[in-house]
Amino acid sequence: MVVVEDEPTIAAAVASAVARAVSVRVIVVACIAALGVAAGLFVLLAPRTEPVLGAPTRQLRRAAEWLLPLGVLNALLVSFLAVQATVLFGGDDHVLREAGVTYSSYAREGFGQLVAVTALVLAVVAASVRWAPRAARPALAVLCALALVVDASALWRLHLYVDAYGLSRLRLTSTAFSCWLGVVLVVVLVAGVRPGRWVPHMVVASAGAGLLVLSAINPDARIAESALHRGPRADLAYVASLSADAAEAASRIPQPQRSCVLLDLTSAEDLPWTSANLGRHRAAALRPPDDVVCRRDGT
Repeated sequence: MVVVEDEPTIAAAVASAVARAVSVRVIVVACIAALGVAAGLFVLLAPRTEPVLGAPTRQLRRAAEWLLPLGVLNALLVSFLAVQATVLFGGDDHVLREAGVTYSSYAREGFGQLVAVTALVLAVVAASVRWAPRAARPALAVLCALALVVDASALWRLHLYVDAYGLSRLRLTSTAFSCWLGVVLVVVLVAGVRPGRWVPHMVVASAGAGLLVLSAINPDARIAESALHRGPRADLAYVASLSADAAEAASRIPQPQRSCVLLDLTSAEDLPWTSANLGRHRAAALRPPDDVVCRRDGT
């Protein structure tokens, strides 16, 4: 059956072309340029006073001196989100309609945008906390909220990628890192209302808790289960490259591929006693007998 799609309107085509032209480099360069313009306007508009010998340098404490560059940066991010509106949460339709766009490139673009925007926002927030007055905090809250939108888009793109091709170590860690960046942005937002020394402690604690959760969910077993859910399209070669933690999930692979995968997962021999763990102990019980012939061609 042939599916005939409606021709895109001129406005949609123009928006799509503009969205494809916007990349992470463009965002970074545009943000730097915007901050440079704001700094130049500050130098031109700020009142000049004669320096007093031995007096400390005047700090940037007036709200107007900070609201100008922060407003420019917020306007830039809002413009970026408006231009990318059809791309940020375009989903499967965007990947299938746009030429040259794959789930992989779509996810990588979203993750790159997230890292670039979050790094810029945290740097601006850190400088503002050090030198800016409290009146600038609403503008910082808007900045963090806009960064959270980019974070949500990155997570949505990773979800589409995983849904199409299953989990991998890179996709799992990228998802976990994106979630952690979202937690950091939320912590910074809360710190605008209740500032204190708890903020860096919370950031470090959230990173440690995230690592513990990631270890507790048994990543390689989750990855193997995700691959097996794809049925005949499962990448058994990738499953065989995982650690022994994936052996229990691999034991449900139909023969004759199961023997090959389990042999690869349990082939770690002559390891020191310090490398012993529960995963290898369980995998050893699933190892096929030595007289089993492994047919990797599936015959």
